[in-house]
Amino acid sequence: MKFFKRIFASFVISLVLIFYGLPSASANQSGDIVWKQYILPPVNIVEGTFAGKGYAQRIVGDIAKHLPKYNHVLQYGTFANIFSDLQSRPGLCALGLKKTKEREKFLIYSKPVYVFIEATLAVRSQSTALVDGFVDKNNQVDLDALWRKSDLAFGFYPGRRYNPVINDFISSYRDYTPDRFWGHDSPLMLLDGRRVAAAFLHPQESRFGILENSYALSLKFYGIKGSSPLALAYVACAQSKWGKRVIRQINRILKTTNIHEKGIGYYSEWLTDDTRRWYSSRAKKLLHP
Repeated sequence: MKFFKRIFASFVISLVLIFYGLPSASANQSGDIVWKQYILPPVNIVEGTFAGKGYAQRIVGDIAKHLPKYNHVLQYGTFANIFSDLQSRPGLCALGLKKTKEREKFLIYSKPVYVFIEATLAVRSQSTALVDGFVDKNNQVDLDALWRKSDLAFGFYPGRRYNPVINDFISSYRDYTPDRFWGHDSPLMLLDGRRVAAAFLHPQESRFGILENSYALSLKFYGIKGSSPLALAYVACAQSKWGKRVIRQINRILKTTNIHEKGIGYYSEWLTDDTRRWYSSRAKKLLHP
């Protein structure tokens, strides 16, 4: 049943995006661009109250308006399925990917499209006193010191790849004190239920989860010492002459339109006021150095 609901939701979102300005098939002169987007709210939201309002979905819609010669088709799936398709099928692109040397073997990347906040330590507002003593002037927390000198319990997504600092922290200490590391497919639920005081989360995902589930939960976000707080996201297309041509066109759009500014705005809607102010100024500098 969940599978069919998700398929139906994907169809509905495609219609929503067409309504907001994606070109129709009748405008197609150059073939399809199949956008392989991963399901991870609020990057892409395929069901529920905020369906169609994911920030990547909205950016794809804006890019599509400037490429009316193509018919733009959105397909949703998991990270694994998307990367498998991108390696084996031509005519595919995706928005919101990080650039790595391994991926560049089979993908061609655009210029950066938007900036996102990496995973941080989200702490229940009532518990910030437990963490503040381990924070430097840059509002970054020393995880190793926090683990050694406190009894704080941490929530995390099992099997999820965070940045290397967080990954190493969990793998290094979880076996020593398993009672202080709680794996759950919704760390926000652990925070809301007070089973843990802190969890590794992305601020934008947390904001979505709190609104979607109507949690009466207030969080403070701390950067992680030793890791970069922000990362760049790109359009990537399957490596081919076609992919290179599409990426050249997207780069021209990024240079001559306000896609960057609109992307910052879409993303900022999923942040709290204090995080939004910090993010906006940093993001503009990264996209326009």
